[in-house]
Amino acid sequence: MGNYNKRIERMERQYKRRKRKNGSHEPYVEAYPPGWEPKSAAQKAALECQADILLFGGTAGSLKTETILVDAARECKNPNLRGIIFRQQRTQMSDIVEKTRRLYTAMGATFACDPFWTWTFPSGATIRLGYISSDDGIFQYLGPRYSFIGFDESNSTLNIRFATCSGG
Repeated sequence: MGNYNKRIERMERQYKRRKRKNGSHEPYVEAYPPGWEPKSAAQKAALECQADILLFGGTAGSLKTETILVDAARECKNPNLRGIIFRQQRTQMSDIVEKTRRLYTAMGATFACDPFWTWTFPSGATIRLGYISSDDGIFQYLGPRYSFIGFDESNSTLNIRFATCSGG
């Protein structure tokens, strides 16, 4: 199954892109935040990757968090998008909330803190932010179906968290 205790800085893609037909029979167009574009070759390669599971690492400041946030929102025009992005501790959430405010507000999304940290886009698509501080913490997130699951700052995410989320 591989060594998931390595420095995993990217998300897990557990789905193949849903292509839902709209009125013109065209698939939903993937979108970047207005005025945003990939800032490095690695970021561009990660965003263009069609893998179901992608591990993306790097040093501090190498745009890993921004990459996962942008990738999660690329199908924000699809009302079926249900994403979740995890961090390890609640205290780490302020950084990711600040970054999502910068990126998602420009895409027309609104943020609700209670009862869950959730961004809702004009189409009805949602991206939830969560944290898992222990292995059994993953079980509080089971139930809803997610079309996008990401682990940010997950270098210490253990196999059980990944396996549980991915159905493995």
